[in-house]
Amino acid sequence: MPANQCNPCNPQKNLTQSVLRRWVRNLYWNHEAFGSTTEFTHIKKHYTKSHAQINPFAITPVGPVPDILPLDEEVPAAKAAAK
Repeated sequence: MPANQCNPCNPQKNLTQSVLRRWVRNLYWNHEAFGSTTEFTHIKKHYTKSHAQINPFAITPVGPVPDILPLDEEVPAAKAAAK
């Protein structure tokens, strides 16, 4: 399973992923050195082009837009799973 996917049968892992997403958004939005040096295009291209076993066609998504959610929002799928 790719590193960024959550297993719906493992609530502890899903909680950990949720905490990590909030922590990264906090760094991005509240620490200028982190936010101003994060290159989402580079991250997406590297991830999709360097892992042929996960993405054999090397398809790089155009989105999401924005690249990172505001602090007070959650990924829709994670929000639905928390219910």
